[in-house]
Amino acid sequence: MYRSEIDGLRALAVIPVIFFHAGFSIFSGGFVGVDVFFVISGYLITSIIISELDNQSFSIVNFYERRARRILPALFVTMAISLLFALFLFMPHDLKSFAQSLAAVSFFISNILFWKDSGYFEAESELEPLLHTWSLAIEEQFYILFPIFLLLFWKFGMRVIIILLTSIFFISIFASEWASIHYPDAGFYLLPFRGWELLIGAFIGFYLHRYGFSRKSILNEVASLTGLILIITGIIIIDKTTPFPGFWALVPCLGTALIILFGIKGTFVSQILSKYMIVKIGLISYSAYLFHQPILAFGRYVYEDISNFLLFSLCVLSFLLAFISWKYIENPFRDKKIFSRKLIFNFSLIGMISFSLIGFYINKLDGFVKDYSVNEAKILRNFVNASSFVKDNFNNHMHNSFKTSHKRKVLLIGDSFAQDLANVVYETQENSNISLVTYYIPARCGILLLNNKKMPLDRPLECKSDFLEDSFLNSLFIEADEVWLASVWLYHFTPYLSETLENLIMLNANLKVFGPKYFGVIKPRDFMKYGVSTWSAISIDKPHHRFLENLELTRKIVLSNDLPFIDVQQALCEGKDFCAPYDGKNMISYDGSHLTPYGVQKLSDNIKDLIK
Repeated sequence: MYRSEIDGLRALAVIPVIFFHAGFSIFSGGFVGVDVFFVISGYLITSIIISELDNQSFSIVNFYERRARRILPALFVTMAISLLFALFLFMPHDLKSFAQSLAAVSFFISNILFWKDSGYFEAESELEPLLHTWSLAIEEQFYILFPIFLLLFWKFGMRVIIILLTSIFFISIFASEWASIHYPDAGFYLLPFRGWELLIGAFIGFYLHRYGFSRKSILNEVASLTGLILIITGIIIIDKTTPFPGFWALVPCLGTALIILFGIKGTFVSQILSKYMIVKIGLISYSAYLFHQPILAFGRYVYEDISNFLLFSLCVLSFLLAFISWKYIENPFRDKKIFSRKLIFNFSLIGMISFSLIGFYINKLDGFVKDYSVNEAKILRNFVNASSFVKDNFNNHMHNSFKTSHKRKVLLIGDSFAQDLANVVYETQENSNISLVTYYIPARCGILLLNNKKMPLDRPLECKSDFLEDSFLNSLFIEADEVWLASVWLYHFTPYLSETLENLIMLNANLKVFGPKYFGVIKPRDFMKYGVSTWSAISIDKPHHRFLENLELTRKIVLSNDLPFIDVQQALCEGKDFCAPYDGKNMISYDGSHLTPYGVQKLSDNIKDLIK
C-alpha cells in the first residue's frame, strides 16, 4: 500500500542533510536525516519481506533484483560523473583518495574506508565527493544480512525472530552509545553501531503486519505530531559536538517511528507531508542525496572561499539534477519491460567491476602523479600517502610491551606530533639502540594528569578523565628508562601542563618534552597555479601569534620543572621562530603541521644528539 506521507518523510530527511552539508548553521543537526532514512528503509524492507514470506512467494533473487533496480543505476551515474570531474580537477593526492572511495563504493564498503581514513565532521571530508555513500553501504550490508536472517529463522516462528532481533537491538544501541563516546568514528560509520536504527523500522513492519494501524484519531494526531516535533528538534539542537549516534539518535529515530505508525491518512501530519511539492521532493530524494555531495565537494574544491549564495545555488542544482535522474534513470530502470532481470544483473556486475578496477588503477598510479614534470612530481609526491607515512612507525609500536634487551626503553606518548617523532627515531637509526613503545592521546584530549575535579570542563566526552587509569600504561611508566612527551600542546590545556609534569615526574623522572611546530597554511593548488619558484612565498601565512606565544609559554613551564625541552620548531627552521614548508629543496611539511620524509630527515639531523 502506497503511503504518500512516507515520501514526505523522505523529503523531511533529505533537505536537512543537503543543507547541513552546505554548511548552513540552522541545520546543525541536518545529518540526522540519514537516521530518518535508516528507519524508513528498515520498515519498508521488512514489510515487503514478511508479506512475501507469509504468502510463500519470497525470493532472494527477486529481492536483490529490486534492490539493484532501485539503487545501482543512479549510483553508477553519480560515480561516473564524479570520476570525470575528479580526473579534470583533482590533484594526485586527492585523486588517489577519490579512487579508493570509488573502489570501496563498488563493493558497498565505503563506510569502512571512511571510518579508517577520516572523520565525518573533519574539514577535509567536505572535499570527498563520495563521502555520503557510507550510509548506502550500511543499508546494503543490512540488505545482505537481514533477508538471510529471516529466511533462516522464519520456520521457528515470529516469537523467536522478535526475541533474537530484540537482543540484537539492545546490544547494538548500547554499543552505539559506548562507541559514540569512546570510538566516535566507528560508532558513526559501522553497521554494528547503526543496526538498531534499521531494526526500529523492522519492528514497525512486524507490528503493522500483525496489528495494523490504530483507529484512535486522537492518539494518531498526538503521536504523529510528537514524531514531527522530535525530528525537527533533532535537526535544530543536535550538532557535530553531540556524541552521536548513541542515545541521541533516538530523537530522530523515534520521531520517524511515530510518524510511520500513527501519521496515517487524515492526520494533520499526513496532510503536511502529503503536500504535492513535498511528495515530489520525496520521490526524487534518493537522487538528490546522491548528487548533492559531489556537487558541493567539487564546488568547494574550485572555489576555496565559496559564498553562501553559491552553496545555496548548488543545493538547488542538486534537486534539479535529481529530477532529471529520477525521470530518466531511476524510473526506466525499474521497468521490467525495458530492462530485464538478466540485463539488470549484468549491468550491475559490469558497473561494480568497472568502477572498482578504475579505482584500483588510479590508486596504484598515485593519482597519475607521474604525468607531471619531474620537479612538480617531486613536490606532489609529498602529499600522496602522507598520513600513512606519519602513522605507520608509531602504530607498529602502539600499546606494545618493552622487549627484554640491552636497548634503552623509551615510552613515547602523545598525538600526531608524537607520530612524527617515532619516524625520527627510525631516521636517526636510533631504533637500533632504543626499544620503543608508543601510546596515543588525541590532541583534543591533551596530555593531562590531574585531579579529576580539575579537568577542563570543555574537554570532549570521549577523552579518558585520567589516561593513567590504564594499568598497563602505569606499568610501562615504571619500566621505561625514559618517557617522551610530544604534542601540539593546545593553548587551552597549557594552564594544566605544570601540574601534569609534576605528577608525571613522580612516576618517571626521566622525562623529555618535545615542542610543537607550525609552518602556515599549505595550498597545493596554489603550487600548481604558481609553480615551484614561488611555492614558499604563496604557501604560508605569517605565524599565528597564538602559536608563538603558546610555544614560548610551554617552553617556560617545562624548563621551570627542570625538564629538557626540545624545540622542534627551531630545529626545523634553523634556529628561527618560523619558516616556510618548502625550503627551496623539498617539502618539510605536507599540511603545515606534520612532516614529510624530507622533513623527518631534516629534524633528525638537528636533534639526533638530543635524543641519544
